[in-house]
Amino acid sequence: MLALRCPSTVSNTRVVPSRISARPSVAILQRRHMHSSRPVYKDQTNNNQKEEKEPEREEEELDNPRSRPEEEGEAAPEHPRDVENRELKAKLDDMKSALQYTKADLENQRRIAKQDVANATAYGMTSFAKQMVEVADNLSRCISSVKPESLTKSKDMTTLFEGVDMTNRELLKALEKNGIKPINPIGEKFDPATMNALMHTQMEGKEPNTVGIVIKQGFTIKDRLLRPADVAVVKG
Repeated sequence: MLALRCPSTVSNTRVVPSRISARPSVAILQRRHMHSSRPVYKDQTNNNQKEEKEPEREEEELDNPRSRPEEEGEAAPEHPRDVENRELKAKLDDMKSALQYTKADLENQRRIAKQDVANATAYGMTSFAKQMVEVADNLSRCISSVKPESLTKSKDMTTLFEGVDMTNRELLKALEKNGIKPINPIGEKFDPATMNALMHTQMEGKEPNTVGIVIKQGFTIKDRLLRPADVAVVKG
């Protein structure tokens, strides 16, 4: 005969679950083994290597100033070759400038030497010309001292006078061929640059401050004054 349990007895009864073993099952071990033995792909390896290299690259950029970008407001250091090129360019500019100055100096020296040669050719006979105009002065004085009536009394006197006059004219022609010309400022305005006023004179019909008498002729050589003329100026 089956015994019947009272409902109150069943509800108060505590069901103790069976103790599960702490040892993992075979299925769990198999899954763990598959997960640990899963192959590592190449992309994953490269990513890991990149992650390892990035700190090294950051260290290199800190050590090498040229590898990192320029900081704001700070110029990058120049390469030694750039500095050397700039120094060579500066030296080349200095050499060109010195060459230009030397060329200009040579041109000036050549021009001055050429001018000196021309002056020596034109004015080298200045001292000799001054002596020759003194001879022309003496011949002119000799001619002007002869009275016309004395020439009619003696044939020899006439011949001598003609010879002296011809010599004076030939001498003046020779001087003129060499650029030496007389200054005869009679009746002209007095010019202190080419004349010496030795005295004043009263002359009717002459303008004041003009040359009334030429006491001694002046001469020029080329475009220079060789000797000023000695004159008497009309008094106003």
